[in-house]
Amino acid sequence: MDYDKTIWRNGESPPINADNLNKIENAIEYLHSMKNNIGDLIKNFVPDTRTVNNKRLNQNISIIASDIGLGNVTNESKETMFTNPSFTGTAVTAASTEYTTRMLRTTVLSTAAPSGGQNGDIWHRYSV
Repeated sequence: MDYDKTIWRNGESPPINADNLNKIENAIEYLHSMKNNIGDLIKNFVPDTRTVNNKRLNQNISIIASDIGLGNVTNESKETMFTNPSFTGTAVTAASTEYTTRMLRTTVLSTAAPSGGQNGDIWHRYSV
């Protein structure tokens, strides 16, 4: 149903008559019928069988850090980071022999000879 806005002015055209009043009544009736069907119309936008991170969208869902691969990330506020800049997370080192690329390495300080570990680890042997 297309809508053509009517500008009403006292004493000017269009006249207030049955045709014009029925146009208004028909629009009100149409909107009232839409109100009764709005739930069915909304269901067509996002089917409740759709999922996000294996959670059905038939109700409100909550996404947590581990849902998006951030389970090992700590929630540090900006205030905490500047007043207490201690690292509180878990550092994961990569096994790599690509020594021209900056990356976190496992560093071992020991009086024993190197043993175990993985490619890219740094072993410092010292004497007492």
